[in-house]
Amino acid sequence: MFSESELAGIQRRNDFYHKKEVAKLLVGSGVPSNKREMVKLTALENTDGSANALLESYECIRYVTFEVHPQQINIRDKTNGQIIVSISK
Repeated sequence: MFSESELAGIQRRNDFYHKKEVAKLLVGSGVPSNKREMVKLTALENTDGSANALLESYECIRYVTFEVHPQQINIRDKTNGQIIVSISK
């Protein structure tokens, strides 16, 4: 159903959004709404600073939707439509 690259992307996003640092940033500052906040979020994954790593980190934001509710933030993967994680506020 999904190609190997799509499955690898889904797994990468699952691993990224299950990190405690990501949850702490999203609860503290909310869903990224400008470039500065997006860069701050992608910096949590970008380890080597190369252009390719930055592009892959950007895809962790590009292929998800953030659903903000009064008590939680749901992060849904656009590729398969499933919720990756639900973070309590």
